[in-house]
Amino acid sequence: MPEFPQTTVSAKRRRRRSSIRLIVGGLTLPMFLSALNGIAAEHGANQEWLSVNGNLSNQRYVALDQITPKTISKLAAAWMSDPFADGATSRMTPLVHEGRMFLAAGPRIYALDARTGKVLWVHQTETQTPSGSGFELMITGLAVTRSWGLGLGGGRIYVGMMNVHVVALGETSGEVAWDELINLEPLAVSKGITCPPLYVNGVLYLGLGQETTEGHAVAVDAKSGRVLWRVPTVAEPGQPGHETWPQGTEIWRSGGAHPWVAGAADPALGLVYLVTGNAGPDFGGKIRPGDNLYTISLLALEMQSGRLRWYRQLVHHDLWEADLSVPPVLFDTNIGGRPRKAVAAMRADGYLFLFDRATGDLYIADVGQGAWEEIDF
Repeated sequence: MPEFPQTTVSAKRRRRRSSIRLIVGGLTLPMFLSALNGIAAEHGANQEWLSVNGNLSNQRYVALDQITPKTISKLAAAWMSDPFADGATSRMTPLVHEGRMFLAAGPRIYALDARTGKVLWVHQTETQTPSGSGFELMITGLAVTRSWGLGLGGGRIYVGMMNVHVVALGETSGEVAWDELINLEPLAVSKGITCPPLYVNGVLYLGLGQETTEGHAVAVDAKSGRVLWRVPTVAEPGQPGHETWPQGTEIWRSGGAHPWVAGAADPALGLVYLVTGNAGPDFGGKIRPGDNLYTISLLALEMQSGRLRWYRQLVHHDLWEADLSVPPVLFDTNIGGRPRKAVAAMRADGYLFLFDRATGDLYIADVGQGAWEEIDF
């Protein structure tokens, strides 16, 4: 296999050859690329897949006219690459921009030719080969990724690492533009970033934290890596909502509420939307009586300041580790004959909630017979 451009954390390390395994299916490769067309209008493009869920609204939808019930049986692989280096795995949805495909596995970020699967460049972030997976990987503190996806914008690729660094790479070269520590949390288990960075108009929006500490939402300048604002997703002492935690203790410090799935954004409203994880300790409800805000909540934050515009908690005093693990989805619709700007959030048990995304007013709560009385917004 021919060699390819590669950057590493150490100039002494020799270049390594690619090893990726990725299959792209379609009637033709141009047809695969057509599936990426027309879904990123909010990003100012119409033929790209620029965020993990396709666009700023997280709709993961594109109108296709080549893949139909009549042609679906003809789908076939267009190309297949080699396995990832060092046996690494990836759970990322690849991003696509200007014919390049981007994803990461373990300590490497890959850029591929989307038409052929050929490796264009690889950036290596860690010299050690990580062992283990899941929780074991989280506590290593290594510069590897377990995120659901990358960020893309401004000519750069952005990746969150398990050592709580965010790295920005040149889109065409793979060279490091900046590499910044964005969280001072001392516990290794709480450092890792799993929330994909969402690029909007020169700013990255993402969540930090694990259920062992309090979560945070942050905004990072995409040009420099400087943190613009950081807000806790657990109500701290002196803040509205702290009365929902036991007083006279510091159990809120391990309160969880970490935003770990991709956010959504509405630049016209100036709001970014994040959903939060479970309370911590996850099954230890006796030591944290109360609703435990803002765990298991949909948050609407002002993009410029991080100020909480509105919230809706979908499980009060969680005891079941019921993270909101489905990204919020923004859409426009008509309700009662009136146009509405809505946001959808789904609970871990499959119940769906629709809210006005400007005000947080409830439109629909599909919670089943007899469950409505338990919901109090």
